[in-house]
Amino acid sequence: MKKGFLTLIILVSIVSFAKAQSITAFVTSNGLAPVPAFKLGKPAAFLAFDGNIISTKRFSLEANPDLGIDLTNGQGWFGDTWLQGNLKLDTAGRWIASAAIDWSLIFVQQANGKTMSVPYPTTKLQMRFTMDPKNAFDLESWYTKAIPLSDGIAGTYTSFQYTRSQQLGSTYTISATANLFYLDYSDGTQGFARSISASLTHKSGVYVACQFTNDINAPHVTAVHAFTLGFTCKIK
Repeated sequence: MKKGFLTLIILVSIVSFAKAQSITAFVTSNGLAPVPAFKLGKPAAFLAFDGNIISTKRFSLEANPDLGIDLTNGQGWFGDTWLQGNLKLDTAGRWIASAAIDWSLIFVQQANGKTMSVPYPTTKLQMRFTMDPKNAFDLESWYTKAIPLSDGIAGTYTSFQYTRSQQLGSTYTISATANLFYLDYSDGTQGFARSISASLTHKSGVYVACQFTNDINAPHVTAVHAFTLGFTCKIK
């Protein structure tokens, strides 16, 4: 757990330098990493930051660190230090290309009760097309690798997703996302999976969400049904 707190201090320091724009805290009934290779399978809490280091009309550089904690025992789950660059490909900003790197640490509890952090460096390429304020499409490709490899997996994750958002009066926003992804990992995991998620957000920043992911017959990618309650605080 000491490593978890140390990671949190490092992440907070990075965000302080990066001038955080928002902080999101949430709890979920079933922890699931963005890349569905690291499922916690237990209630989890998350703290995520969103901050700009550089921002121009066409380019931005963001620091997006986050931390996940297992709520059943207080054990740290993972800590990410995302650094992402975004480039608007048109003046309207409807097409955005992004490239990101992440030095991720997964906290693994050993048989002797001690906790070891396993580095999972990850890269991501993304293309987003915003058709209008209500509809957006994303194509993403991830590559992740555990160091040392004997304690984890390496491989690629490709995702195509469609998100639909709708304002409900002036108070609420409802969103739904359909995601088709393909996994190809060094442990033999290979195949397509589907995910459907939905969220309802109040203008105060409070939101509720649910997610359903089907099973693709892989040892570490099982069907996930998660319910989430969170709050996003904007920093001006």
